Amino acid sequence: MRKNLLLFIVCAAALCACSGKKEWNTSQRQQMRDRLKAYRQWVYLNNMTDAEYMVFTDGVVGTLEEYYPNYGVLVTYPAVDDTISQVVVTAIVEDITTDAHNMRHLFPYNHLVKQGILPRGMTRDQQKAYYQCLADKINNGYISMRSFLWQAMQSNVDSTRVGMFQRGCAQELSLDVVSDVDKEPAKNHKNNDMNSNKR
Repeated sequence: MRKNLLLFIVCAAALCACSGKKEWNTSQRQQMRDRLKAYRQWVYLNNMTDAEYMVFTDGVVGTLEEYYPNYGVLVTYPAVDDTISQVVVTAIVEDITTDAHNMRHLFPYNHLVKQGILPRGMTRDQQKAYYQCLADKINNGYISMRSFLWQAMQSNVDSTRVGMFQRGCAQELSLDVVSDVDKEPAKNHKNNDMNSNKR
């Protein structure tokens, strides 16, 4: 079904390109940016800053204009929403493929710290190594990153499986989380030493 949809989109793009080479005007680009606001709550995109999201949507608008130079033809397609969704997902996959550190938009570092998966105070290089490991595990564990993203957007991802990937990368990179319980003996030992000195 998805392959047929993708084939339809490709054919539609070719037809649109042949129907007259045109460039979008400023108003049309802004209309598409406004339309893309509906995607702001998608996984990955909802963890971007406003500045990051603006750059992302500019890229999507540029891709749509390249494939569909005739704006009027694009927006009147019955499958226009599916077309835009496909381009958005492709842009996300390219983001992650270009820099695995962008996986942080799917699994924010602070959330992983709160879940007890990662320790606080990791350097940027440590975080990049972790997200590269996680991206590799997801690529190997699913048909493709695109397949994983579609499942994530439909809330069909096996959280237990993903959790195993997350913890597996933390273990492989020796990123040990020190809990408050682990810190307590050291704290008590220090207090005992202070009490001994008082005597």
